[in-house]
Amino acid sequence: MKTLLRYCAGLDVSKDSLQVCLAVIDSDGRVVVKASTKVANKASSFSALLKWVGGHCKQNLPLRYVMEATGVYHEQIAWFLYQHEQTVSVILPTKAHHYLRSLGQNRADFYGLNKGWRIIFVIFFAPFDDCIDSMDEFIS
Repeated sequence: MKTLLRYCAGLDVSKDSLQVCLAVIDSDGRVVVKASTKVANKASSFSALLKWVGGHCKQNLPLRYVMEATGVYHEQIAWFLYQHEQTVSVILPTKAHHYLRSLGQNRADFYGLNKGWRIIFVIFFAPFDDCIDSMDEFIS
């Protein structure tokens, strides 16, 4: 039997919803989907998402949330997960696109992002510091 390495929750983020696919990855790189769901992309739904993911993670393995940088739509969920001490990776859209095409998929989707544990160019989410945040407000 292969050793299970970690859980990965791939999030396909849009303005109104989050498509979530929870998978477990083994030592051979095989991805087994455990569950999927759709939740609203609003702060009031995020706690329920954490509870849903926790309910499906039966083994004590590391968990990583992976999402594509989609304009500003991913920021609120990424920030929420970070504040709740979850490991979050935000993938650059062009890198996700090229990686998923190498798998024979034409578009980034939440299942394909679960396989993104092999991608070495992820950005580990960390919030802006106060100085950068105020510059962002000044520029926009």
